[in-house]
Amino acid sequence: MISKDNLIILAKQKLSDWKVLFHKNCIDNSVYLCWYWIEIALKLSICKIFKFGEWFPENPSEFKTYSRQLLELKEVIQDIKQIRNHDLNKLLFFSWLEPKIKERYLAEWEVVIHWNESLRYTVNHATQEEAEEFIKSTEILLTFIL
Repeated sequence: MISKDNLIILAKQKLSDWKVLFHKNCIDNSVYLCWYWIEIALKLSICKIFKFGEWFPENPSEFKTYSRQLLELKEVIQDIKQIRNHDLNKLLFFSWLEPKIKERYLAEWEVVIHWNESLRYTVNHATQEEAEEFIKSTEILLTFIL
């Protein structure tokens, strides 16, 4: 299980790390950490929506513990794979923030969603200008999500 406190600590670490990396011209890693920050923020939002107590479920048995307790969870999320992944579109959907984000921050979301976790294995996937746009979009989205 991942405690919500650990998710918050990880998020804060990623935030300070991406700034350092960006200023050291480590563009790819900076963008990756921003993207990861969004993933963590959406998972924290899912914790709030589905009342996941002190932790985010990491495996099927932890998920079943919550699904036995929360009827609304069973009606929306049938399998832990739906929320334990890196797919930002799925996480956005299950965070229940999708309509508001796409209504108010569609341009920023489209910048962030353009990137995906498979790019972490690619060299020079972002220019400095693209990274700046990505970081700006991330900051705007995080202000809303958190």
